[in-house]
Amino acid sequence: MKSAYLLAGIQFRIFFKLLRRNKVSWLPKYLFRFFFVLQNALWASLFAWLDRRKYGRQVEAYTLEKDPVFIIGHWRTGSTFLHQLMSLDENLSAPTLFQTAQPNGFKSAYYYFRPIMKMALGKTRPFDQMKNSMDEPQEDEFALVRLIGFSPMLGLVFPKKYSFFLKEYNKFLPDTKDEMALWEKQTLWFYKRLAWNSGKQLILKNPFHTFRIQKLLEMFPQAKFIHIYRNPMDVVPSTVRMWSIVGSQNTLNRCWKNPEIGDVSELLNSLLDTVERDKSLIPTGAYTEIRFEELEADTVGTLKKAYQSLGLEFGAAFESQLAKYMKEIQDYEKNTYTLNEEEKEVIRQHLESHIIRQNYGSAIGN
Repeated sequence: MKSAYLLAGIQFRIFFKLLRRNKVSWLPKYLFRFFFVLQNALWASLFAWLDRRKYGRQVEAYTLEKDPVFIIGHWRTGSTFLHQLMSLDENLSAPTLFQTAQPNGFKSAYYYFRPIMKMALGKTRPFDQMKNSMDEPQEDEFALVRLIGFSPMLGLVFPKKYSFFLKEYNKFLPDTKDEMALWEKQTLWFYKRLAWNSGKQLILKNPFHTFRIQKLLEMFPQAKFIHIYRNPMDVVPSTVRMWSIVGSQNTLNRCWKNPEIGDVSELLNSLLDTVERDKSLIPTGAYTEIRFEELEADTVGTLKKAYQSLGLEFGAAFESQLAKYMKEIQDYEKNTYTLNEEEKEVIRQHLESHIIRQNYGSAIGN
């Protein structure tokens, strides 16, 4: 699936709300995407109705037994890898790509969509070689944008200016009291659906949640947080590539502009500043950090250390699943990037304090 997949699965009423607020270009490429989302909204609305009718009361009555574990940090830091690893834990459950694509009706819709999505999805994600299937772990922001019609990702679908979309859509929580109440209600409702369906504690990965730590703690006082970080010289160009591909495949108007090194460096600096500021709000024993390079070099040892920090059980069955998974992906090849000196200097200027604090100075010749 290489076009308009970010909004596929949204209900009619949410989609039309977005259309009233945003601009669509009526050129053939964007028209095709518009009608693809529109017809998909018909099915999403139907399956949402079926799910509410069949399971609505059960979900409403369900109480989360344990608050979620949140993986935070910037895109392209290895957060997807960590999410996949932790989803192998028999005590944890991650939302799947399909559940986030059909957040309102995934129970009723699964067997109808399974053959379609198996054909539509590529074997790997469009911007790297990570496995891509409807049952793979996925970040919950893709569900929230469909459920609520609010997310900074809307700046990618409906760009307003020829600039980096997260400069124009830089609000990570709604402004008004009513919209905030809706965001909280729908977020909790989706998490309850996931936990009710699996019967397990949730493991959630969402870079945007890095900017929502305070709100998440208000909603889930016993939540745990894992911040994963990586060498900015790898993170920044990889993120530029990711947003360039995802944006070109999903925008519904002509105002899209690929991000630049400086754009991403600025956002990464803001995100890391936010973590440093807000991690003090998290109770002792509920926060830990993982350095991607250590996770890659010693996966089991690094995860054991993180689990111990958070008071999570690291069982023998989980360790066995990790060994099996690592064997399956042993031939995985990461994307590599070559930066010129000017680009490196831009990253250094934006991120110097974090490069020093995270001990990446020697790795980048600083």
